[in-house]
Amino acid sequence: MIQIPYIEKGRREPLGGQCRSIGSSLENHGQLNFAITQILVGWLGGYKSYEAFNAVMGTLDCVAREFYRRVVAPYEEEKKKASGDVY
Repeated sequence: MIQIPYIEKGRREPLGGQCRSIGSSLENHGQLNFAITQILVGWLGGYKSYEAFNAVMGTLDCVAREFYRRVVAPYEEEKKKASGDVY
């Protein structure tokens, strides 16, 4: 079954609120790494298999790409307009 990263509207805010609360309490990228790792370990629930690890690694790759597409690229476009294109 194919799963998409977008969840039902009714589940977004409670989950998003919890994640934003944790995120806003972190002081550095080491703590961010730790928090994300703990979420992943909790999701695995002690289950160890190549399939599970592959699913986590694939999810992390997709998270990075979605973060770039939704957050980084628009920021870079703003800066390009403000400062001029470097190419």
